[in-house]
Amino acid sequence: AYDRELQKTHNSSRYYDMFVMKMNSSGDKIHYSTYIGDNYSESRPHIAIDEDLNPIVCGNTNSNTFPVTADAIDASFNGGENDVVLFKLNDNGSKLLYSTYFGGDGFDEVGDMELVEDHLVYFVGTTNSTDLQTTSGCFDNDYTYNKTDENPYIVCLNLSSNSIQTCSYLSLGSADAL
Repeated sequence: AYDRELQKTHNSSRYYDMFVMKMNSSGDKIHYSTYIGDNYSESRPHIAIDEDLNPIVCGNTNSNTFPVTADAIDASFNGGENDVVLFKLNDNGSKLLYSTYFGGDGFDEVGDMELVEDHLVYFVGTTNSTDLQTTSGCFDNDYTYNKTDENPYIVCLNLSSNSIQTCSYLSLGSADAL
């Protein structure tokens, strides 16, 4: 397992880590189970499996010391209440192959994730960050203030080139959310 210990450094039941578990097809045997997280909470994981059977997980964190890899697009917590984290484990769950933060100066939350062509990870969510790393030519480069102070966004992260291929706000009006 990548991490066998639940990180409970704040002695509170409201802090929790994500975990990844691989079972056999009949569901009666666990191949591995591992935690991932750090000093605060990780939540709402979405998972996909690549062609090499490596799990790719996208979720939320408010930990400022979530484990990231040297090649992370964003190696530090960006502030606000939450950032998105995306990580990839090897097929037996014992090694962190890739891990990065994504977010801005506010609250960033992932709503869903999809793996396409084994190296393109699309994820969508809501944010009140005004400084996401939007890409040239995207649908909307600017945060739009609205009644809920939340804007939807979409990101395409290219794991092969370790780059943000697309990042855009998706706000269309007064109360947008995904």
